[in-house]
Parts: sequence; C-alpha cells; structure tokens
Amino acid sequence: MSVPAVEHKEVTDVVNRYWNNDFDSATSALESKKGTHPRYSVEWAFLHLIRDLMRSDTSSKETALTLFQNADRLAFAQRNGQGATAAEAPPPDEDEPDDADQTAILEAAAEDGENEKKSSSSKFLQRGWKALGSIGSMGAQAIKTATGKANKLPEDPAALNWKLECDVIYADAMLVRSICQLRMNAYLKGAVNIRKTWGYYQSLLKALELRGSDINDVVRDNIKYGVGVFYVFLTLVPSGLMKVLSAIGFIRDSELGEQYLMQVFDNGGVRAPFAALVLLTYYLFIPTGLADVSDTLRKAKALLDRTNATYPSNSYFNGYTNFYHRKRGEPEEGLIAIGKAIENSHTGSPVLLRYLQADTLFMAMRWKEAVEAYESLWSDIKTQDLPFEYSGQLVMTMAAGYMMLGDEPKAKDYMQQVPAVTNPRSKQDANSPKFANRCINESRMLPLAGFHCLYINRDMAHMSKESLLQLEECLVAMEEKHKMSEVPECEAMRLLFQGVIQKVTGRIPEARASWEKITSMEKMIGTESPTLPYGYYELGELEYRQGNLKESKKYFDYGVKLKGEKNDTLTNRYNRAISHLNKAIKEAK
Repeated sequence: MSVPAVEHKEVTDVVNRYWNNDFDSATSALESKKGTHPRYSVEWAFLHLIRDLMRSDTSSKETALTLFQNADRLAFAQRNGQGATAAEAPPPDEDEPDDADQTAILEAAAEDGENEKKSSSSKFLQRGWKALGSIGSMGAQAIKTATGKANKLPEDPAALNWKLECDVIYADAMLVRSICQLRMNAYLKGAVNIRKTWGYYQSLLKALELRGSDINDVVRDNIKYGVGVFYVFLTLVPSGLMKVLSAIGFIRDSELGEQYLMQVFDNGGVRAPFAALVLLTYYLFIPTGLADVSDTLRKAKALLDRTNATYPSNSYFNGYTNFYHRKRGEPEEGLIAIGKAIENSHTGSPVLLRYLQADTLFMAMRWKEAVEAYESLWSDIKTQDLPFEYSGQLVMTMAAGYMMLGDEPKAKDYMQQVPAVTNPRSKQDANSPKFANRCINESRMLPLAGFHCLYINRDMAHMSKESLLQLEECLVAMEEKHKMSEVPECEAMRLLFQGVIQKVTGRIPEARASWEKITSMEKMIGTESPTLPYGYYELGELEYRQGNLKESKKYFDYGVKLKGEKNDTLTNRYNRAISHLNKAIKEAK
C-alpha cells in the first residue's frame, strides 16, 4: 500500500510561524494541500483557531467547527483508503449522538427535574458528564477492543504510521470540536464527542504500547499530547463522578499528563506550542483548590520563559505572562506583557488582548485609563458588529469603573445595558446579566460593582498589601456615601470583599468575623443568596489554612449545597477544595 508523504519538518516550521504571528506565510504554505492531505487540513484548522481566538467571538468557534470537521472527515476517509478530498469525504457520523446517547443524557439531566433547555450551564454539563457513565457500555466496549485493534495494525511501518497519523488527526480534530461545542452550550453533542474522542486516544495509546518502536516521533508525540490533555483536565471532575468514568475507561493522572505534555514541548514538534499552552492553562487557570499556588506559579514561570524565548513574536504566551504577573499581584508587569502581546499580533483588532489590557488597568486601580480602554474597545466591537464572548462583562466592568470614578449616572446607564448586550451563545458571559439585574433592582448594589469585578476575576485575592489597603479606603468611602449596609444582600457582599482584604493583609481574626457575619445573616438574605456560597467557601479555605480541618469541612459541606448563582468556576473551586480537604483529613488520621 502506498501512503502519502508527510513533511513533518515543513509542517512544524509552519506551526512555529503562526505561533509567532506570521499567519500570512503559514497560510501560503498550507493552502495548497489543506483539501487533500489530513495533516495539512488539521493544521489549517489550527491556524485559523489560533488566529481567531484573539478576537474571542462566537463566530470564530463556528468557523473552527467547520474546519476541524473537514479535517476529521478527510482523515477518516484516507485512513480507510478512500483517497477523498475534504469536499468529497463522507461524514463519519461521529458528530450526532445516537438515540441511546441522547436518551441517557436527557435522563441524567432529568434526575434534578431539568431538561436541556431549562438547566443551568454548569449543572447540565455536570449531567452530561454523568451521562457518560449512563451510556458507558458502548464506550467501555470500544476501549475493551482497543488491544484487538492495535494487534491488527499494519505490519509495514510506513502503512502503520500513516494509519496512526490519520487516527490521531481525527482524534485531535474531534477533541477541539468537542471543546468548542461545550463552550457554545451544545452540551449533549460535546459530551458524546468527548467520550468518542477518548476512545480514539485510548486505542492510539494501546498501539503506542504495542508497536512503539515502529512509530515515528511526530505521531508518538501527537498521541501523548492528546492523552496528556485528558489526563490533566479530568482532574476537574469530582471524585464521585470520576469513579463512574473510571469504570468506562477514563483515566485521571495529572502527574503523568504533565509529564507527557512536557515531553511533547521539549521535543519541539508539531504539537509543542499546544502542549505548552495546555500546561500553562493548567497552571494558571485551573482552580488549585487548597494547594500551594507557589508551586504552580514556579512551573508557569519556567515554562513562560522558555515559550517566550522559543516564539519571540508570539501573542498567546505573552498574554499568559500577563496572567502570571496578575496572580503575583504585579499588574504593572502584567501591562508590559499584554502590551507585547498586542504589539506582536497582526490580526487588526485583537479584541481579547485589548480586553485583558483593560482588565489589568482595572486591577492596577487606574480607573480612568481602564474606562478609556473599555470605551475604545466597546466602540470597535459595536462598529464592527463583533459577537465578543465577554460583551456583558466588558460593559459591566466599564460601569463599575465609572462608579469608582464617582460618575454614578454613567455607571447606571452602562449597567442597564448589560442584559441586552450579553452574548447569549457565550457560556463565559452567563453571570453578567444576573449581577447587572441586581444592580438595576437595588441601586445600592451598584457601588459594589468594582469590587465584584475584582473579586470574580480573582484579582482581589492577588493584589499587593499596599493596593488592598488603598482599595479598602475606597470600600469605606463607598459605604459612607451610599449606606450599602442598610440592605442585607449588599451588606453580605460588602462583608465578603472586606474579608478578602483583611485576610490578604494578614488580619485573619477580622476576616473570619466578616465572613461569619455573612453566615449569620442567612435568614435575612435566604439560602438562594448569590453571596452566601462565596462566604462559606472563604471560611472553609481560611479554616483549612489555619489547620482547623473539622471546621473547614463543615463550611465546605454546607456551602457546596447552597443554590445561589454558583458558576462553573466556583463549583470547580469547591470540588477541588473538598478533594484536597478529604485527602488531608485521611492523612491526618
């Protein structure tokens, strides 16, 4: 059997070019073969994904879905010897859930009396994960036969590598499509495709174990990349649900996942920059629970130094450097990093990068400059009619900035716009209209908007002591002028922020007292209070840090059950914290 040639060095060079923002030459190098060669097709899709994500609009994800679908269809067809072009390739039909899949997922969602249309994003996603267990017999059977498939692989090394190359391209494309579907609220499709993608990677991993000496370095690294992504990010799944997923073949091993991904980056091949990005996402964005963040920041810094040296004209790794400095309470250094990211980009209007720049100015409490940056960005978004993923949060933070400047009329005007401008297709923007409506319905919530934005971005928890003492003066001034404490829900939120400031500046007894006062107000504000779950979380973490594991467990166990308006981030923080706490309690016995 003759197999198409794959110029991996050429493709790796092209990948390095577009990670260095040289999209024009990378486009020219890939364009002629994107419709006939799976490797060029999938890298063509990745090129557009990397370029377009700097805009962070929902239309870019729709484009990505189409391009990655072309790639997986082409890989599927050519793996089976059909020799089709992307346009001619028959669909492998992996994109639509079958009847058993759909029934199981909807039954899982119905456990809480919800259906797909009614459920909240975080809860339905959790139901979707649980559904993987409900429909696990098919997945388990697919994984069970992986060894048999690997034993039937072609004896000829060239044919073997071509088949595995097509398989791993198919799996890579399906993985990206699954993630896009989940981020666009298509939870049913996304959950089913995640399961199917994992089955492919399991089969590829088994082939690597049985025929590793015959498999070329690029395919080997590509397999380790995909498996490493799953191993790392399955750490987000709660322990109870993970037991179900383990029974159908899913594996959670963050240490091995990190090892695989670092090997891929060290080898400098096609997936090297992607592996680095996944690791940095894991280090900087995945909730650490109760773990020591200094260790993950140390790892992030070492990797950022290498990526910024390897890709000197990049935008993404400079953008991640911005987050690194923000987590260290260094917004001025963060502004330098995001400035480099914007300067290096050649996308015309790097909306996401400019948004991060404005957020960093906000963290630095440079209110006037932050508001000007938000205004400029918002004007461009409206003029160009861009479906930005964070439109609601952008306008909400702009309103908060005007409130911090003392311009209450303008703050009210922008806050009233938030529900209408929120992107309905963006999972990331779902909570913005909820807070905005609370400000619209209760005017004394509006003075807390700036503190709320710093809190939900996790910037408040990382600000320097000097900055927090300055922020505390702002909070006191807002209370003196607007009397937020006269409204129970506003007072609870004020106490939440006050407690964070007190904790980070070393006043632990005062922080505990502030948060305990929130819990004492439960009858006044109700168990559905959006602030209450945060108060219980902060108390649980504080008691853990003080070595009071029993008290910590009491707060976490109660807080995690509260309805509130918990978003995915808070839910994940609770899950990770409870996992760390249970481990600590077990070790203490």
